[in-house]
Amino acid sequence: MAMPGPGTSQSEEDRAGPAARDYVALPMKRKSDGILSPCQQQICLNRVKKMEQLERMVLDLQQDVLSLKKKVQRLESLSFQEEPHRQPCEVVELFNGYTKEQLKETIRFDQKISTACKTLLYKLFTSDYIQSHSITGRRGNTFREAKPMMDERCIKIIRVLLKQKFGDHLSDTVITEKIQNVQKALRQKFKTE
Repeated sequence: MAMPGPGTSQSEEDRAGPAARDYVALPMKRKSDGILSPCQQQICLNRVKKMEQLERMVLDLQQDVLSLKKKVQRLESLSFQEEPHRQPCEVVELFNGYTKEQLKETIRFDQKISTACKTLLYKLFTSDYIQSHSITGRRGNTFREAKPMMDERCIKIIRVLLKQKFGDHLSDTVITEKIQNVQKALRQKFKTE
């Protein structure tokens, strides 16, 4: 006697009659006859092939991840090895577009303080700027308004470079005097023209 299927009782199966039993038994009979087995085999083969493809894809991806991890580790180790040898990044200060070294180079052959001062002034400023500005920005003894102050950073670098070239004994007053002489000469030149 056959056992009742899940969710059915013995009396329900008896009431269903022989037609229901035949409907359930037919696939079993066909399977045993070999009618369904080639289709099922093909489905199983397709599923197995797809599973193998997916497994290969997963393995390939895992290998890619491992190789990328190794590359990252290698790059990190190289960067850690290089860091102690690297020079710290140096901020280069510019004075109207020129570095301190470039300005120093422009006065390399100047033998006089006045010549070097003039060279630096013309390197850093235009002639209009030189004559229209003053070193301090304060009003002089005249009744005219005070002229605008020259770029303080540029005046400082001129002082530094002149002291480096001609000695620390060179005073700020002397340097100021040399700058004012250049300004006066320019003003005289423009008055005569």
